[in-house]
Amino acid sequence: MHAPRICIVLLWCATAAALAQGRAPDRTLLERLYSLVWPAGRFNGDLVRAVERNTQKGASDTVAPSLYLVNASSRTVDEWPMSSGAGEPVVCQMDRALVFRLGTRIVAEPLTIANGRVSSGGARVTLAAPSARRVLACASRAATSIIWIQADDGGVTPFVRRGTELVRDTTDVGLGKVPSEQLADFLRVMGSLRPDGSSAAVLNRSLVRLGEGVDGPRSLIVDAPSLRFSGVPSWVPATDSLFVVAGKEGGR
Repeated sequence: MHAPRICIVLLWCATAAALAQGRAPDRTLLERLYSLVWPAGRFNGDLVRAVERNTQKGASDTVAPSLYLVNASSRTVDEWPMSSGAGEPVVCQMDRALVFRLGTRIVAEPLTIANGRVSSGGARVTLAAPSARRVLACASRAATSIIWIQADDGGVTPFVRRGTELVRDTTDVGLGKVPSEQLADFLRVMGSLRPDGSSAAVLNRSLVRLGEGVDGPRSLIVDAPSLRFSGVPSWVPATDSLFVVAGKEGGR
């Protein structure tokens, strides 16, 4: 094993010990996870404070949820076609694909991104995968998308996407030392933290943009009183759009 790999493993082990004792997450670990999800940039802000703030539990599942595409500039919100029962949207930068849980299935749908606008780029496919509780993140390595999944037993595992197949990836030796629930929370929130420092979250069923700091200013991204947002939003790279789950008021 090369010396850098040894240092990384030791760092992750130290971070796991800190997490187990309830201390603040290690900045280097968070930066490592962030670079997996956003390979082209660093977060312009205090990443530790942003993660601590955005992993606060603020919303549970909605009734009859669907996936929505929200443009934060135009303040528009559009229901994504055929997404009833959707959960945990993530965006794979490498192959420009939207991945989310649809009922008990994990599906992938290509995206077309042109002039900052996002639309479906073709038919979605069901990915052959083990039973999953949550889709957490989509990372990039070389020309490959790595989809992180949390299983029914709580374990967190990365899978390489090869067409419609998901094959377990064992490259990131050492991340398994971080407690599964902590790792799941950290991975899931990374997609909501854009490299320019813009952060999105669901608070009190509303979709908001968060300012710097734990008590920083908050503003509505979109005014949609008929929708009850839930979960963690996921930004689409190179756009001002994001995917988020919501249910209609009263389940209508």
